[in-house]
Amino acid sequence: MRFTKYCSPVFILASALFLILPSSTGQDQPTAVWKPGVYMGLRTGVSTMQDVARKFGKPKLKKLAETNDPAEWEWHYEQRESKGSCCELSFKNGILQGITLDLGEVEQSKAAQMFGGEFIKVRFSADNAHGKGGSAPLCEDANGDQVLLLDPIRGLSLWVEADGMVSSATFSHVRPGEGECRRK
Repeated sequence: MRFTKYCSPVFILASALFLILPSSTGQDQPTAVWKPGVYMGLRTGVSTMQDVARKFGKPKLKKLAETNDPAEWEWHYEQRESKGSCCELSFKNGILQGITLDLGEVEQSKAAQMFGGEFIKVRFSADNAHGKGGSAPLCEDANGDQVLLLDPIRGLSLWVEADGMVSSATFSHVRPGEGECRRK
């Protein structure tokens, strides 16, 4: 017996299209798996506090992260780099989680050229209901007010302000909005 004998051709076509077409959220869809960000040889999710100290020296400021978790630390450096002011670094259990460069105010096209790569535009909202202390995690939301330009291949997020200018660049081993957001 043939499968098509019991199903209409329209049903088969609709089912096939459903499987091959991406879902539409009104946002650019990521085309690649997120890879850990690397900046000046420091790989997020792998490099240690000692690696960072060897690379940049003693930080100007070391402080406990906003979460008040004794395993989470933030280090601040005030060196000028070709791509902005270096940097805020975040650590968990002694492992580098993220590196954020202050870019000032840069047009989106210029910021994308500075870092190269291919970026996708994604909107986020803060998940204020997720109460762990510190800043609210970002959750992907097609109507969100925070825009990020993401380069999954390089583990890089460019933070776009309300005026359309890029203010900072963050290298991270996890894609923003993953792992911490509550699903509705």
